[in-house]
Amino acid sequence: HVHAEEDSRRMAPLALALVLAGVAAATQQVEVAQEAHRASVMYTRARALKLGAHQNAPSHKHVRANRERVQRMKTHVDGPVPCEDGMIGGEYNCSNMDLVDYVVCADLGTPLAGRTDFVGSSLAIDGCWVSDIWGWTDPATGYEYALVGMWDGTSIVSLADPTHAQAVVFVNTTDNLLDGWENIWRDIKVVGDVMYVGAEVTYHGIQAFDLTQVEAYRASATEGVVPTVSADWIGRDIGSTHNIVTAESLGWVMGVGMEPDSPACSLGIYDVSDSAAPYFVGCYYDPDINYVHDAHCVQYAGPDADHQGKHLCALWAETDMYIVDLGSLRWEGPGCDGSETLRERRRKLQFGYVEDYEAPLACELTLDIISNFTYDEAGYVHQGWFSEDHATLYTDDELDEVMRRRGWGITHYEGLYDDLDDAYWYFFRDDDDVSVVDADHSRTFVFDVSDLDGEIGPPTEFVTPSAHPSVDHNLYVKDGYLYQAAYTSGARVRKIVPDTAVGIEEVAYMDIETTCECLYNYHNHSECACDPWGGTWTHYPYFDSGLTIAGNQLQGLFILRPLLDDTSSSSGDDDSGESPHSGGSSKSSSSSSSSS
Repeated sequence: HVHAEEDSRRMAPLALALVLAGVAAATQQVEVAQEAHRASVMYTRARALKLGAHQNAPSHKHVRANRERVQRMKTHVDGPVPCEDGMIGGEYNCSNMDLVDYVVCADLGTPLAGRTDFVGSSLAIDGCWVSDIWGWTDPATGYEYALVGMWDGTSIVSLADPTHAQAVVFVNTTDNLLDGWENIWRDIKVVGDVMYVGAEVTYHGIQAFDLTQVEAYRASATEGVVPTVSADWIGRDIGSTHNIVTAESLGWVMGVGMEPDSPACSLGIYDVSDSAAPYFVGCYYDPDINYVHDAHCVQYAGPDADHQGKHLCALWAETDMYIVDLGSLRWEGPGCDGSETLRERRRKLQFGYVEDYEAPLACELTLDIISNFTYDEAGYVHQGWFSEDHATLYTDDELDEVMRRRGWGITHYEGLYDDLDDAYWYFFRDDDDVSVVDADHSRTFVFDVSDLDGEIGPPTEFVTPSAHPSVDHNLYVKDGYLYQAAYTSGARVRKIVPDTAVGIEEVAYMDIETTCECLYNYHNHSECACDPWGGTWTHYPYFDSGLTIAGNQLQGLFILRPLLDDTSSSSGDDDSGESPHSGGSSKSSSSSSSSS
């Protein structure tokens, strides 16, 4: 006992020093994280702008009208509703796309459906919100499932009978954490048979849920009863995230779009190659890249021989795009031992100190940046996808329509976060050449990335040929087609046609949100009272059955079947009055590129 007391007295100063050093290190980390997030002024202001549109009470009447329309249509037709003469059920504009089924938002299993006692009147529409979606196919049964992100968790919907889709289990948000109305961003990806979920909820972390257990819920499902369960595992090394990204060739899952409750991260990386024992690799942070909104990672098999076989990621970082070599990720700095693996280094860095507790390690994650590029009139460089041959990069921009219609462009945004209440960024531009169609209609930017070390750009532009203005959102590539969500212009399908001026042409769509046909006016709500960032968030295409799914934020889940065969009997006139196979309009934007 005497020796123990002496040891305790000797260790006390060291223990106190460790605690104080740990607090100082944690405080410094939080300050760096806050500065990194605050410096992401584009996202900070875009988030505020979209929340303002979502909370605009006059737009709620459009939500109710849309729900009534689709429910009325499904009540009279038990089964798929075909696209005939350019309309689905006489309610929705369409071309070469049938409606297979629809699950109203409140039937997706959210425990909070029907509640109206949230902050203000923000969630007066059934306490229900659909954000991003993904899909999974059970390898044991072949049944397909929709994974539907909602504001308070993730709904898993069985498509075993796609004409009668049914929510079978609901994975609750971490620790019942909610940030009120502002918690409307939730993202989902799948590696193997495990679902990974992130959300813009403080301290949410990344959830993992073993999807192989879903069959038991499906087999015992009761109509109208959706059990609520917790995630199987939660990675708490990072907190709030905007998106989840996978690098399947490495077995990695990454959080991007971190909030200040996370370490300063451009990429928060988990190794999930052993799904039973995932571990946190670390945070990669580059102050030039800073906030990454989304990314697409591939094992490169494109035309640039210098990069064959590398694990590359395209990063969309608000005003710029980057292509980085994820496989080059390594620890660098005077406190690093280059012989250590990432996992060994992470184990030693867990508390920021070496084994003898002397001092914090000067050791950081770094990787090789291959290219950095952008384009003129970039509004918010949002998301995109590589073509299947990795020679082309498709990109969407979430703010260019709103900015261009006002004749605005970005001149600078440095220091803006010092006064976030200023009216609508420092956007000012006088461009008499911007036409009404170019200004209001969503554009997809097509980049030739066949030479990754050379100058990339300028891109060609595809302008959505819809009858009314809309803002573009997530896009994905499958089997020579591009599947895109265009918010209030619905779920769109474009065929990739490399030998044409634009490189893509529209071949199918369903306009899910036809009650909102204008763009938001930040200064004058009466000019456009509906929500141009409402509607279709994601159009997911990766089911072998040919079905696609599209989520509508305040309506629910749509199960669709694009009819891409030229012999299809289901077709209609394009809602712009052009041919259903019109490729839209084309022009070029300038860009800059550098390699490092």
